[in-house]
Amino acid sequence: MALKKSLCTLGFDEDDVQDVIGDYKDFQNQDISKCPQKITIEIIGILSAAAQPASESVETILKSPVRAIFAYGTLRADYSSKGDKWGVTHGGTCTWTHATVSGFELYQEPNLYYPFATRSDKKDIKLVGTLLQWPSDDKLFAEKLSKCNQIEGWSPNLKHGLYKREVILATPIPTPLKNLPKKKADETNNRPKFKPPPPKPVKAYIYYQVGIGLCLFVGLGMFLLRV
Repeated sequence: MALKKSLCTLGFDEDDVQDVIGDYKDFQNQDISKCPQKITIEIIGILSAAAQPASESVETILKSPVRAIFAYGTLRADYSSKGDKWGVTHGGTCTWTHATVSGFELYQEPNLYYPFATRSDKKDIKLVGTLLQWPSDDKLFAEKLSKCNQIEGWSPNLKHGLYKREVILATPIPTPLKNLPKKKADETNNRPKFKPPPPKPVKAYIYYQVGIGLCLFVGLGMFLLRV
């Protein structure tokens, strides 16, 4: 594959490249220099972040009282029967519930299968996703947030990264949504566990992009109904 070869030629780790380019099937036969500029920036950004040591120490992360992540795309706990695409929720220690956040809309690049959130000035719009938590294990939460930083190519020292990260209020949904992937017998212990939602909004981290270009509007964040 031309894309893999060109990225490895730039010095990126072959395993990292293989993990990342699976999300860019329409471009795997193209040299990275021939890909659209936004795709090139995105791939290089993700691989560059993966090649760097953790940008935030556990101590720095835990100085904040926030202990939850709001996921709306491939990081959703209900993305598949195993959990999210990246393994962040795997292992049986993650608990989650459906939730919404206000002030964000969901868009998707026509050539890519995953969506991204962006800020909206529409006061009544809500983005649907899953609220991820690791109760009673702050260190594990810090490790998971650090992994999300790498997946999204986010760093506190990176001013012009593709994704921004902020703390928002996520409002739990009282009952689980329908059409969830069915878990298999051998996935019972490793899949993240759905739990009844807390009674109040929860502070959580969200990753989002600025600007939508020619992307398609997904709607209320019901990404899973489109995959």
